[in-house]
Amino acid sequence: MSFKKLDDIVMKGVNAGVHAWNWTTGRGKADLSNLLFAGGMIASDAGLIIASNYLIAGLLIPLQGIAIPSCILTNKKVEKSEMKALNSGALDPGIEKIKYLCKFFGYTTGIISVAATAITQFSPVDLEKNPNSYNKQIGSLITGAGGLMMGSAFQVMRSDYLPPRKNVVRRAYERASEYAKKLSEAIQPQPQAQPGLVSAFYGGKEDELI
Repeated sequence: MSFKKLDDIVMKGVNAGVHAWNWTTGRGKADLSNLLFAGGMIASDAGLIIASNYLIAGLLIPLQGIAIPSCILTNKKVEKSEMKALNSGALDPGIEKIKYLCKFFGYTTGIISVAATAITQFSPVDLEKNPNSYNKQIGSLITGAGGLMMGSAFQVMRSDYLPPRKNVVRRAYERASEYAKKLSEAIQPQPQAQPGLVSAFYGGKEDELI
């Protein structure tokens, strides 16, 4: 399988996920990407601490503290630029460059995370010599999951732009309210003229009204 076909399969899944996110929450892909960035950063740092990799954690945490906020701000700018490009019908070359970088960092982050986790998981465990071996494996899994989340965050920004919309709960509530209103109008009895009142008003000449 060529890389292009693999990338097409990956992006098909990413687009489906972004569509589901937009349909459910009503929010755009930048919000989903930023959520994955934040969750991935927390998970990867927590995993390193659980595995007692304090040196790597000490180097990675400050780096993430600079890189992740920058990515989050860039995501918002990209989404605004895509909205303008959609309205104007003109492509923004800057967006395409950012998407190319997202593709590179997305796959790089994902591959490194999977490789590092696999090496730790398949390493022999000797509890007598190293009682923290299980902690290292558990921490490695958490760190790997965090890395995959951040890799996915990059890929999400390559997906199709979807405008904000009302979330599924709000849409369901509005539809239910509209249906209840129509049902109430349908079953509400219509006012009818009473013969006695008509007779009194027209001086007892009801037959003339027919």
